[in-house]
Amino acid sequence: YPSYNLSLDLTRTGPFAGRPAVVQGGLFFNTEDIDARTFNVPAAGSGVVGALIQRVDGRHANLGARLRVEYALSSALTLVAGAGVERTWIEALQTAYAYPAGGGVIAAPIPVRRTFDNFAPEAALTWTASRNLTLRAHLGRAYGTPQAGNLFVTPAGVPGNNTGLRPQTMTGLDLGVDWRWEDRLSLSLTAFDEVFRDELVSQSAGAGLQAYSFNAPRSSHRGLVAALDWAPAPLAAPGARFSLAWMRNDQVYRSYVERLSAGGFSTIFDRRGRKIPGVAPDTLNARVTYAQASGPFEGLGGFLEWSWRASAFMDNANLLKAPGYSLASAGLS
Repeated sequence: YPSYNLSLDLTRTGPFAGRPAVVQGGLFFNTEDIDARTFNVPAAGSGVVGALIQRVDGRHANLGARLRVEYALSSALTLVAGAGVERTWIEALQTAYAYPAGGGVIAAPIPVRRTFDNFAPEAALTWTASRNLTLRAHLGRAYGTPQAGNLFVTPAGVPGNNTGLRPQTMTGLDLGVDWRWEDRLSLSLTAFDEVFRDELVSQSAGAGLQAYSFNAPRSSHRGLVAALDWAPAPLAAPGARFSLAWMRNDQVYRSYVERLSAGGFSTIFDRRGRKIPGVAPDTLNARVTYAQASGPFEGLGGFLEWSWRASAFMDNANLLKAPGYSLASAGLS
């Protein structure tokens, strides 16, 4: 995937209408050449690549601009406002190959030329209520465009026409509070609620088949993020710290009807209220670190870490679950 990226960023820092302000603007352009091939899995132990079943050649390019203003309304209240615009081009040709039992090769080309225009505004307020307490609020819109590879795998998990995919959009609100006691203890809590339209979701079509992408008409992501950072003995052991982070992430289809087919049989399933596959509802991370703060062994230390992810559904019907797991690790530096 040979590619290049060009960007220009400008920043102005200084007073505006008598108050401190930071204005940032930028332009960007990037492009990527696509040369992707998919092969059948070879026979076990053969040592050779299987037959070519799909080839995608093309180009993906993005051109955009962004502007962000950070303005101090008062010594305690800061406003941030910004926006980004972007145009995306995807030009690609997929060629699917089939090999009839009687011999020969059948090549089926599918060309695509798609253009996507997106706009993403945002606004945020930060209030420093006291030396130790900060309150945050943020409202923004985001987007995501399909990749070329998403356009050429059908819901049956085989090469074919999936070029009707639309870009996804999201409107999200988050509210947060940060509390800090010197350098000994800090606590953070953030609640978020995001509404997705045409969310791009990937799912496996079954064993031996490729994962495919689809648009879920409407879904919501909501939850909580909490974090703690603690220095248990700042005088006796200034290099020792304990951190804890937890996230509750509830992602649900609000409007999505799925059609499944097998041979000549086809039916639809209403997935409203079902969990989005592949998303762990809870994650937890705990970490203890120590670094020698002074003396001949300054910087010497290590860490102990434990992470846990809850079990997650793996299909739209919420009938299949991947088990949760935990992972412990340690390191010296």
